Amino acid sequence: MDALNNQRQNNHSQRHSQQIEWQRIEVAPKADVVVPPIEYQKVTRRILVSETWCGPCVAAKKRFLASGGKESDIITIRQAMSQYGIKVTAIPYEFTTTENAQRVAPINPRSYRYQVVGQSSYNGTHTPTKSAILDHLRTAPQHKDKPWQIWYLESWNVAQLIALHDDDHNGVVPFAERMKELE
Repeated sequence: MDALNNQRQNNHSQRHSQQIEWQRIEVAPKADVVVPPIEYQKVTRRILVSETWCGPCVAAKKRFLASGGKESDIITIRQAMSQYGIKVTAIPYEFTTTENAQRVAPINPRSYRYQVVGQSSYNGTHTPTKSAILDHLRTAPQHKDKPWQIWYLESWNVAQLIALHDDDHNGVVPFAERMKELE
């Protein structure tokens, strides 16, 4: 009977220690990444109501886009009614709307190592400009779909960007697996 109780107690202790270890694994990695709070701000959007059959709408669309309007903010009469409750009787018609928009705050690791000279060359140099290496990291096929793309690399210095680039080519970017959890 004592042997059975001892075995149960040992099993309980092992499970308890496994739970504690599991909790440490889950909590500790997230401390390496800075996740700022979500913020909201009021955003005013210009909306143009237009239809494909409308002759004057062609010129109105060109003016709208030339003045900074977005293609996605050109909608039909039906969309104006269903999305904004506005009954449009004459087109082209432009209006503004104010909405709460979530501001995406930058996410960065707490720190990243420095490396002054890269292993790879960028247009024949191992010491690229910040804009050259940023452009490469953001647009090159081998880098553009990586989890670390959510980091605000524009705030990094050149030595950190060079280190990230070489780490990515070597497959050793720290925190990269943890970033997948935050997506």
